Amino acid sequence: MTQVANALILPALGALEVSKLTASKIKAWHAALADAPRRTGRKIEDEDPKALTEDQNRARKDTANRVLTNLKAALNHSLAAGKAREPAPWRLVSPSRKRHPAGSGT
Repeated sequence: MTQVANALILPALGALEVSKLTASKIKAWHAALADAPRRTGRKIEDEDPKALTEDQNRARKDTANRVLTNLKAALNHSLAAGKAREPAPWRLVSPSRKRHPAGSGT
């Protein structure tokens, strides 16, 4: 999770205090993450987001959803440890809906 946080969460949200996080900021970050170019190892691939296949778009959303789950877990942990307070705006952010289960071929 540390690599995910360092690469995808901290650059966008790391400067914000937990108390300053809003549902709209998290939703905007999550949407931008789903639209971001694919990261492969050390470099970001140059690609036209409009030229992506349906499966590639699904994979991007799946990745964004996994990273959102990591963020929410970390924020819930900080809440349980008393380092954050209710209301917890991240609980209002839902993952992207999946249209086709992975591997279904439809």
